[in-house]
Amino acid sequence: MHNKALAVVQRLLKPHGVRTVRAHTIGMRLHGDGMPWPKACLIHYAPELTAYSDAGRTVATVTVGQRAGHYLVSLPTADVSCRNVSTDEPGTVVDMICAALKAAA
Repeated sequence: MHNKALAVVQRLLKPHGVRTVRAHTIGMRLHGDGMPWPKACLIHYAPELTAYSDAGRTVATVTVGQRAGHYLVSLPTADVSCRNVSTDEPGTVVDMICAALKAAA
């Protein structure tokens, strides 16, 4: 569900010429108990969509909340730490990113 919601935003940003990257982060904790093979525990983090300016700076980071009901949008160039937007409104996220790109230019 998270990946599909981010794919919608990524697809809507493409006609605007916004460069984006979708990343899936997995953490691995290794711990040994004296056996030849260490044990590992995997931690899956929510996928992120990062939008970049032409200069390569991060303009926005978008992830989907745990219950997949809201986009969490961070716009560091616009001094917005984190904003919630309903997943029913991906166009609002696109407008926020485009406005942040214009402000950063």
